[in-house]
Amino acid sequence: MLNVSCPDTSSADVVNVSCEPAVPPADWASSMERQEISRILSGLVLSVVIVAFSAPPAAVIWRTPSLHRVSYLYVMVLSLLDCLLGAFSLSMACAALLLGLLVGGIPCWLCVVLEAATNGCMNAVNVVMLALGRDRYLSLAHALSYPLLATSADVRRHVKMAAAYGALHAAIFIGARVYYGCVNAVQKSCLPLNWLLMPEYRFVAAFTVSFNIFLDVGTITYNGFVMYCAWKLRRKQVHPQCLDQEQGQPNQRSTTNAVRHHMRIFVFTFKLACLFLVCSLPYKLAIVLFCLGAHSSVNLIRVLALIRMMYFILDGWTFCSNRELLDAVKAMFKIKNSGECLSDRSIVLTTNSGPG
Repeated sequence: MLNVSCPDTSSADVVNVSCEPAVPPADWASSMERQEISRILSGLVLSVVIVAFSAPPAAVIWRTPSLHRVSYLYVMVLSLLDCLLGAFSLSMACAALLLGLLVGGIPCWLCVVLEAATNGCMNAVNVVMLALGRDRYLSLAHALSYPLLATSADVRRHVKMAAAYGALHAAIFIGARVYYGCVNAVQKSCLPLNWLLMPEYRFVAAFTVSFNIFLDVGTITYNGFVMYCAWKLRRKQVHPQCLDQEQGQPNQRSTTNAVRHHMRIFVFTFKLACLFLVCSLPYKLAIVLFCLGAHSSVNLIRVLALIRMMYFILDGWTFCSNRELLDAVKAMFKIKNSGECLSDRSIVLTTNSGPG
Protein backbone atom coordinates (compact mmCIF):
# COMPACT_ATOMS: atom_id res chain seq x y z
CA MET A 1 0.00 0.00 0.00
CA LEU A 2 1.04 3.56 -0.61
CA ASN A 3 2.77 5.26 2.29
CA VAL A 4 4.83 8.43 2.45
CA SER A 5 7.20 9.74 5.05
CA CYS A 6 5.39 10.87 8.17
CA PRO A 7 6.45 13.08 11.10
CA ASP A 8 8.89 11.40 13.45
CA THR A 9 6.88 10.43 16.52
CA SER A 10 9.74 8.84 18.42
CA SER A 11 10.42 11.99 20.42
CA ALA A 12 8.65 12.41 23.77
CA ASP A 13 7.46 15.87 22.76
CA VAL A 14 5.56 14.62 19.72
CA VAL A 15 2.05 13.22 20.00
CA ASN A 16 1.46 10.03 18.06
CA VAL A 17 -0.77 10.71 15.08
CA SER A 18 -1.36 7.07 14.05
CA CYS A 19 0.41 7.69 10.75
CA GLU A 20 1.89 4.19 10.61
CA PRO A 21 1.52 2.08 7.46
CA ALA A 22 -1.67 0.10 7.21
CA VAL A 23 -1.62 -3.50 8.38
CA PRO A 24 -3.33 -6.63 6.99
CA PRO A 25 -7.08 -6.49 7.71
CA ALA A 26 -6.93 -9.57 9.92
CA ASP A 27 -4.33 -7.87 12.13
CA TRP A 28 -5.91 -4.41 12.23
CA ALA A 29 -7.89 -4.83 15.45
CA SER A 30 -5.02 -6.54 17.29
CA SER A 31 -2.55 -3.85 16.16
CA MET A 32 -4.66 -1.05 17.60
CA GLU A 33 -4.07 0.12 21.13
CA ARG A 34 -6.99 -0.15 23.51
CA GLN A 35 -7.13 3.65 23.84
CA GLU A 36 -7.42 4.08 20.07
CA ILE A 37 -10.29 1.59 19.87
CA SER A 38 -12.07 3.27 22.80
CA ARG A 39 -11.70 6.69 21.16
CA ILE A 40 -13.20 5.44 17.90
CA LEU A 41 -16.13 3.80 19.68
CA SER A 42 -16.73 6.78 21.96
CA GLY A 43 -16.65 9.05 18.90
CA LEU A 44 -19.22 6.80 17.25
CA VAL A 45 -21.56 6.94 20.26
CA LEU A 46 -21.13 10.69 20.78
CA SER A 47 -21.83 11.37 17.11
CA VAL A 48 -25.09 9.43 17.20
CA VAL A 49 -26.16 11.22 20.39
CA ILE A 50 -25.33 14.64 18.92
CA VAL A 51 -27.49 14.00 15.86
CA ALA A 52 -30.32 12.52 17.95
CA PHE A 53 -30.38 15.48 20.32
CA SER A 54 -29.92 18.22 17.73
CA ALA A 55 -32.38 17.10 15.06
CA PRO A 56 -35.65 17.58 17.04
CA PRO A 57 -35.24 21.34 17.76
CA ALA A 58 -34.40 22.02 14.11
CA ALA A 59 -37.35 19.93 12.88
CA VAL A 60 -39.77 21.56 15.32
CA ILE A 61 -38.79 25.11 14.34
CA TRP A 62 -38.98 24.23 10.64
CA ARG A 63 -42.45 22.66 11.02
CA THR A 64 -43.95 25.34 13.30
CA PRO A 65 -44.85 28.62 11.52
CA SER A 66 -45.23 30.50 14.81
CA LEU A 67 -41.54 29.84 15.53
CA HIS A 68 -40.31 31.35 12.27
CA ARG A 69 -38.89 34.35 14.09
CA VAL A 70 -35.36 35.67 14.06
CA SER A 71 -34.18 34.20 17.37
CA TYR A 72 -35.60 30.78 16.59
CA LEU A 73 -34.09 30.83 13.10
CA TYR A 74 -30.68 31.19 14.75
CA VAL A 75 -31.50 28.25 17.01
CA MET A 76 -32.52 26.18 13.98
CA VAL A 77 -29.23 26.99 12.21
CA LEU A 78 -27.28 26.02 15.33
CA SER A 79 -29.12 22.72 15.58
CA LEU A 80 -28.50 22.00 11.89
CA LEU A 81 -24.79 22.74 12.31
CA ASP A 82 -24.72 20.35 15.27
CA CYS A 83 -26.36 17.70 13.09
CA LEU A 84 -23.77 18.24 10.34
CA LEU A 85 -20.95 18.04 12.85
CA GLY A 86 -22.36 14.80 14.26
CA ALA A 87 -22.82 13.39 10.75
CA PHE A 88 -19.21 14.13 9.73
CA SER A 89 -17.88 12.76 13.01
CA LEU A 90 -20.04 9.65 12.60
CA SER A 91 -18.77 9.19 9.04
CA MET A 92 -15.19 9.44 10.27
CA ALA A 93 -15.69 6.82 12.99
CA CYS A 94 -17.56 4.45 10.66
CA ALA A 95 -14.95 4.85 7.90
CA ALA A 96 -12.13 4.12 10.35
CA LEU A 97 -13.85 0.96 11.58
CA LEU A 98 -15.03 -0.38 8.22
CA LEU A 99 -11.88 0.38 6.22
CA GLY A 100 -9.71 -0.85 9.06
CA LEU A 101 -11.51 -4.20 9.09
CA LEU A 102 -11.67 -4.44 5.26
CA VAL A 103 -8.31 -3.12 4.07
CA GLY A 104 -6.31 -2.61 7.26
CA GLY A 105 -6.39 1.20 7.36
CA ILE A 106 -7.98 4.43 6.17
CA PRO A 107 -6.51 6.85 3.59
CA CYS A 108 -5.09 9.89 5.32
CA TRP A 109 -6.71 12.23 2.76
CA LEU A 110 -10.14 10.92 3.78
CA CYS A 111 -9.38 11.61 7.44
CA VAL A 112 -8.21 15.12 6.53
CA VAL A 113 -11.39 15.90 4.56
CA LEU A 114 -13.73 14.63 7.29
CA GLU A 115 -11.73 16.31 10.05
CA ALA A 116 -11.73 19.59 8.12
CA ALA A 117 -15.51 19.40 7.61
CA THR A 118 -16.01 18.72 11.33
CA ASN A 119 -13.67 21.56 12.23
CA GLY A 120 -15.52 23.92 9.86
CA CYS A 121 -18.87 23.13 11.48
CA MET A 122 -17.48 23.72 14.97
CA ASN A 123 -16.11 27.12 13.93
CA ALA A 124 -19.34 28.12 12.18
CA VAL A 125 -21.23 27.41 15.42
CA ASN A 126 -19.12 30.07 17.16
CA VAL A 127 -20.23 32.77 14.70
CA VAL A 128 -23.92 31.82 14.93
CA MET A 129 -23.75 31.79 18.74
CA LEU A 130 -22.32 35.32 18.64
CA ALA A 131 -25.12 36.42 16.30
CA LEU A 132 -27.73 34.84 18.59
CA GLY A 133 -26.26 36.61 21.62
CA ARG A 134 -26.42 39.92 19.74
CA ASP A 135 -30.03 39.24 18.73
CA ARG A 136 -31.13 38.52 22.30
CA TYR A 137 -29.38 41.66 23.53
CA LEU A 138 -31.15 43.82 20.92
CA SER A 139 -34.52 42.29 21.82
CA LEU A 140 -34.18 43.55 25.40
CA ALA A 141 -32.04 46.68 25.14
CA HIS A 142 -33.89 48.03 22.07
CA ALA A 143 -37.31 46.41 22.38
CA LEU A 144 -39.21 49.07 20.40
CA SER A 145 -36.86 49.13 17.41
CA TYR A 146 -36.03 45.42 17.58
CA PRO A 147 -38.30 44.39 14.64
CA LEU A 148 -36.31 46.79 12.44
CA LEU A 149 -32.91 45.81 13.81
CA ALA A 150 -33.37 42.02 13.51
CA THR A 151 -34.82 40.57 10.30
CA SER A 152 -34.58 37.32 8.37
CA ALA A 153 -32.14 39.10 6.04
CA ASP A 154 -29.81 39.51 9.02
CA VAL A 155 -30.06 35.79 9.71
CA ARG A 156 -29.13 34.98 6.11
CA ARG A 157 -26.19 37.38 6.25
CA HIS A 158 -24.91 35.91 9.49
CA VAL A 159 -25.30 32.36 8.17
CA LYS A 160 -23.18 33.30 5.15
CA MET A 161 -20.58 34.82 7.46
CA ALA A 162 -20.58 31.65 9.58
CA ALA A 163 -20.20 29.47 6.46
CA ALA A 164 -17.30 31.62 5.22
CA TYR A 165 -15.62 31.52 8.63
CA GLY A 166 -16.01 27.75 8.88
CA ALA A 167 -14.74 27.27 5.31
CA LEU A 168 -11.71 29.47 6.03
CA HIS A 169 -10.77 27.40 9.07
CA ALA A 170 -11.30 24.18 7.10
CA ALA A 171 -9.02 25.53 4.35
CA ILE A 172 -6.32 26.43 6.90
CA PHE A 173 -6.71 22.94 8.38
CA ILE A 174 -6.28 21.22 5.01
CA GLY A 175 -3.45 23.54 3.94
CA ALA A 176 -1.45 22.81 7.08
CA ARG A 177 -1.94 19.06 6.74
CA VAL A 178 -0.94 19.11 3.05
CA TYR A 179 2.09 21.30 3.72
CA TYR A 180 3.46 19.03 6.43
CA GLY A 181 2.77 15.86 4.44
CA CYS A 182 1.16 12.57 5.45
CA VAL A 183 -1.85 13.21 3.18
CA ASN A 184 -1.08 10.35 0.79
CA ALA A 185 -0.42 7.83 3.54
CA VAL A 186 -2.65 5.00 4.67
CA GLN A 187 -3.05 5.12 8.44
CA LYS A 188 -4.72 2.92 11.01
CA SER A 189 -7.28 5.42 12.34
CA CYS A 190 -8.44 9.05 12.39
CA LEU A 191 -7.68 10.95 15.59
CA PRO A 192 -8.68 14.59 14.95
CA LEU A 193 -7.24 16.02 18.16
CA ASN A 194 -3.72 14.66 17.81
CA TRP A 195 -2.57 16.79 14.90
CA LEU A 196 -3.27 19.99 16.88
CA LEU A 197 -0.76 18.93 19.51
CA MET A 198 2.19 18.22 17.23
CA PRO A 199 4.99 20.83 17.31
CA GLU A 200 4.80 21.75 13.62
CA TYR A 201 1.07 22.49 13.86
CA ARG A 202 1.09 24.46 17.10
CA PHE A 203 1.28 27.91 15.51
CA VAL A 204 -1.70 27.15 13.28
CA ALA A 205 -3.64 25.70 16.22
CA ALA A 206 -2.91 28.67 18.50
CA PHE A 207 -3.78 31.16 15.75
CA THR A 208 -7.13 29.62 14.80
CA VAL A 209 -8.24 28.76 18.34
CA SER A 210 -7.41 32.31 19.51
CA PHE A 211 -9.92 33.71 17.02
CA ASN A 212 -12.55 31.37 18.41
CA ILE A 213 -11.79 32.51 21.95
CA PHE A 214 -12.31 36.09 20.78
CA LEU A 215 -15.75 35.13 19.43
CA ASP A 216 -16.58 33.26 22.64
CA VAL A 217 -15.70 36.31 24.74
CA GLY A 218 -18.04 38.37 22.56
CA THR A 219 -20.83 35.82 23.00
CA ILE A 220 -20.38 35.69 26.77
CA THR A 221 -20.34 39.50 26.91
CA TYR A 222 -23.66 39.69 25.04
CA ASN A 223 -25.11 37.07 27.38
CA GLY A 224 -23.93 39.14 30.34
CA PHE A 225 -25.72 42.18 28.94
CA VAL A 226 -28.87 40.10 28.40
CA MET A 227 -28.84 38.91 32.01
CA TYR A 228 -28.27 42.46 33.23
CA CYS A 229 -31.13 43.85 31.11
CA ALA A 230 -33.48 41.03 32.12
CA TRP A 231 -32.71 41.61 35.80
CA LYS A 232 -33.09 45.36 35.44
CA LEU A 233 -36.38 45.12 33.53
CA ARG A 234 -37.92 42.32 35.60
CA ARG A 235 -40.54 44.69 37.07
CA LYS A 236 -41.07 46.87 34.03
CA GLN A 237 -44.50 46.59 32.39
CA VAL A 238 -44.51 45.31 28.82
CA HIS A 239 -47.85 46.59 27.50
CA PRO A 240 -50.06 49.60 28.33
CA GLN A 241 -53.04 47.29 28.78
CA CYS A 242 -51.28 45.89 31.83
CA LEU A 243 -52.44 48.96 33.73
CA ASP A 244 -55.48 48.71 35.95
CA GLN A 245 -58.39 50.24 34.04
CA GLU A 246 -59.84 52.12 37.04
CA GLN A 247 -56.76 53.41 38.87
CA GLY A 248 -54.21 53.50 36.02
CA GLN A 249 -51.73 51.54 38.15
CA PRO A 250 -49.98 48.28 37.34
CA ASN A 251 -52.16 45.40 38.44
CA GLN A 252 -50.74 42.51 40.42
CA ARG A 253 -51.33 39.90 37.74
CA SER A 254 -49.45 41.76 34.99
CA THR A 255 -46.61 42.60 37.37
CA THR A 256 -46.23 38.93 38.28
CA ASN A 257 -46.21 37.93 34.61
CA ALA A 258 -43.55 40.53 33.77
CA VAL A 259 -41.34 39.35 36.62
CA ARG A 260 -41.71 35.71 35.58
CA HIS A 261 -40.98 36.50 31.94
CA HIS A 262 -37.77 38.43 32.58
CA MET A 263 -36.60 35.97 35.21
CA ARG A 264 -37.07 33.15 32.68
CA ILE A 265 -34.86 35.11 30.26
CA PHE A 266 -32.28 35.60 33.03
CA VAL A 267 -32.24 31.92 34.03
CA PHE A 268 -32.15 30.69 30.42
CA THR A 269 -29.26 32.99 29.49
CA PHE A 270 -27.41 32.06 32.67
CA LYS A 271 -27.61 28.37 31.70
CA LEU A 272 -26.36 29.18 28.20
CA ALA A 273 -23.44 31.22 29.56
CA CYS A 274 -22.53 28.42 31.99
CA LEU A 275 -22.60 25.93 29.12
CA PHE A 276 -20.11 28.09 27.25
CA LEU A 277 -17.88 28.65 30.28
CA VAL A 278 -17.82 24.97 31.28
CA CYS A 279 -17.81 23.11 27.95
CA SER A 280 -16.29 25.40 25.34
CA LEU A 281 -13.88 27.96 26.74
CA PRO A 282 -11.67 25.70 28.96
CA TYR A 283 -10.83 23.40 26.03
CA LYS A 284 -9.80 26.28 23.79
CA LEU A 285 -7.74 27.95 26.49
CA ALA A 286 -5.99 24.63 27.19
CA ILE A 287 -5.12 24.25 23.49
CA VAL A 288 -3.64 27.76 23.30
CA LEU A 289 -1.67 27.33 26.52
CA PHE A 290 -0.35 23.97 25.32
CA CYS A 291 0.75 25.48 22.01
CA LEU A 292 2.50 28.31 23.87
CA GLY A 293 4.28 25.83 26.13
CA ALA A 294 2.47 26.89 29.31
CA HIS A 295 1.53 23.27 30.09
CA SER A 296 2.15 19.83 28.60
CA SER A 297 -0.76 17.71 29.84
CA VAL A 298 -2.18 15.90 26.83
CA ASN A 299 -4.58 13.92 29.02
CA LEU A 300 -6.09 17.17 30.33
CA ILE A 301 -6.76 18.30 26.77
CA ARG A 302 -8.36 14.95 25.92
CA VAL A 303 -10.72 15.23 28.89
CA LEU A 304 -11.61 18.83 27.98
CA ALA A 305 -12.16 17.75 24.36
CA LEU A 306 -14.70 15.17 25.55
CA ILE A 307 -16.45 17.87 27.60
CA ARG A 308 -16.32 20.12 24.54
CA MET A 309 -18.21 17.51 22.52
CA MET A 310 -20.87 17.45 25.24
CA TYR A 311 -21.57 21.08 24.37
CA PHE A 312 -23.03 20.04 21.01
CA ILE A 313 -25.31 17.58 22.79
CA LEU A 314 -26.54 19.98 25.45
CA ASP A 315 -26.93 23.24 23.53
CA GLY A 316 -30.03 22.20 21.56
CA TRP A 317 -31.83 21.02 24.69
CA THR A 318 -30.76 24.12 26.56
CA PHE A 319 -32.76 26.03 23.96
CA CYS A 320 -35.61 23.56 24.42
CA SER A 321 -35.84 24.61 28.07
CA ASN A 322 -37.58 27.67 26.65
CA ARG A 323 -41.31 27.24 27.31
CA GLU A 324 -42.54 27.98 23.80
CA LEU A 325 -40.06 25.73 22.03
CA LEU A 326 -40.55 22.97 24.60
CA ASP A 327 -44.31 23.06 24.02
CA ALA A 328 -43.72 22.79 20.27
CA VAL A 329 -41.43 19.78 20.78
CA LYS A 330 -44.06 18.11 22.97
CA ALA A 331 -46.71 18.79 20.36
CA MET A 332 -44.59 17.23 17.59
CA PHE A 333 -44.03 14.09 19.66
CA LYS A 334 -47.64 14.19 20.91
CA ILE A 335 -46.66 14.56 24.56
CA LYS A 336 -49.39 16.06 26.70
CA ASN A 337 -48.57 19.33 28.45
CA SER A 338 -49.14 19.67 32.14
CA GLY A 339 -51.70 22.25 33.14
CA GLU A 340 -50.43 25.80 33.14
CA CYS A 341 -51.90 29.25 33.59
CA LEU A 342 -52.93 30.88 30.33
CA SER A 343 -51.50 34.21 31.42
CA ASP A 344 -48.08 32.62 31.98
CA ARG A 345 -48.13 31.16 28.47
CA SER A 346 -49.43 34.27 26.71
CA ILE A 347 -46.64 36.50 27.95
CA VAL A 348 -44.12 34.19 26.27
CA LEU A 349 -46.01 33.99 23.00
CA THR A 350 -46.56 37.73 22.65
CA THR A 351 -42.99 38.86 23.31
CA ASN A 352 -40.50 39.59 20.56
CA SER A 353 -37.52 38.50 22.60
CA GLY A 354 -37.35 34.98 21.18
CA PRO A 355 -36.02 32.12 23.30
CA GLY A 356 -36.29 32.67 27.01
